[in-house]
Amino acid sequence: MTMRLLSLAVAIFAAAPLQATVLTAMDLGRLSHDAGTIAHGRVLEVEAVWTRNGRQIDSLVTLEVEDYLKGGPARHLTFRTPGGQIGELRSVVPGAPQLAPGDEVVAFLEPRADAPQRLVGLSQGLLRVRVDAAGQRWVSAPEELQAQLREQAIPRRVPLPLHELSARVRRLASGAVRQ
Repeated sequence: MTMRLLSLAVAIFAAAPLQATVLTAMDLGRLSHDAGTIAHGRVLEVEAVWTRNGRQIDSLVTLEVEDYLKGGPARHLTFRTPGGQIGELRSVVPGAPQLAPGDEVVAFLEPRADAPQRLVGLSQGLLRVRVDAAGQRWVSAPEELQAQLREQAIPRRVPLPLHELSARVRRLASGAVRQ
């Protein structure tokens, strides 16, 4: 009897689909090219929702847009990131950013006809904006991605002033320059 239950359990778990995420390092040119929308703004709300018939938790992130570097023109946009928390259940997806209201970001979003959009390259498609003591805004790759890139011996993006990143992304998105 015990062997039958063990065999049944093995058969059930063996039939379950396995998922893996492989991130290929993307430079700013690739991010800009692959994105349908690139927006700079502040996170207003993060709402965790059940997806895939209650088998996965995703977060819907609402961004108040300050500036579109590509696409537009809505004042607010919503995009989806994998993972989140509903009640005591928390889903963490490696390579996916975790956001909170008030975070200032530049989001590179996939071109999709259906809403909400997703980030290009998971965390790679989300650059956090930091303000230094002098009030200058800077952007760089997310800290979790920087650690992965160091492990893979890939040089990380150097922090850039936000205005310089914006100008560079606009040129790249227009196709005028390839990084």
